[in-house]
Amino acid sequence: MVPYSLIESIIGGILLGGILAISALGLNMIFGVTKIINFAHGEALMIGAYVTYWFFELYSFEPVFTSIFTFPILAILGFVIYELTIRPLVGKPSLSALLGTYGLSIFLVNFVRLIWSPRWKGVKTSLPNVDVFGLNFSAARLATCLIGLLGACLLYIFLKKTLLGRAIRATAQDADTATLMGVNANYTYAITFMMGTALAGIGGSLISITYTITPEMGTLFNLMSFCIVILGGLGSFTGTIIAAFTVGIIATVGATIFGMTFQSFIFFTVLTLSLLIRPRWSARAGTFKAKFKEILGLKTRRRSE
Repeated sequence: MVPYSLIESIIGGILLGGILAISALGLNMIFGVTKIINFAHGEALMIGAYVTYWFFELYSFEPVFTSIFTFPILAILGFVIYELTIRPLVGKPSLSALLGTYGLSIFLVNFVRLIWSPRWKGVKTSLPNVDVFGLNFSAARLATCLIGLLGACLLYIFLKKTLLGRAIRATAQDADTATLMGVNANYTYAITFMMGTALAGIGGSLISITYTITPEMGTLFNLMSFCIVILGGLGSFTGTIIAAFTVGIIATVGATIFGMTFQSFIFFTVLTLSLLIRPRWSARAGTFKAKFKEILGLKTRRRSE
């Protein structure tokens, strides 16, 4: 018989997956369009969590619903970051972009330490717990999962049905051809980075319900997002969602069995295996993997089909 603790962990992982999906979709968008590996993506999530803490402390606002404020604030921050840091890196060698975004992540962590101090922070929700068949769940965690999935659905509709969404998809497929067809590539890059950063901010708002808020929290969720994008496949919307739930379950079950201390080790193992073994069910994941190998100076060999 499966113990209740393991069942709760699996369901908790599913609820966590809904939150991770919205953040990973933002990372997938940024890399897919700008071709820049954004190592500061986790720090955008962290700032989103601090925005939630800010509204909770100053206005006693329910943390579950602070995404309506986090999205525009992080979108503005994303535009500033793009203009000052990312725009000069577009089209540059991968190593330059990697070092640039890594330096940006260090700056953001220390900036947050200066503004909010290095002390751990937390928020409290007024939503009650729910007891189902002897299993206890937080209504707030269920709400955050649903909000994350709702955000993913709205993003899908935006990319498929709007003119700007089509421009983003066209630029991701072939920027030169899209430019010839009248798409302003620089404008599209800026909008994409703004949206990707804002999506990470929403993820931070939602995750602040479950995790302690610290300036260093972005590192773990950055790793989670990279695992999801690699497992799900570049440009694969459905693959990213499925991979998010998979990584969420791995996180919660791994923490239950091995403890929170080994959580980072588990994700480094998953990430390493993802880079070494190309998922057969998502051929496009090879693009992201090849980019990492290029940065690390690893040689890739072509295999005959």
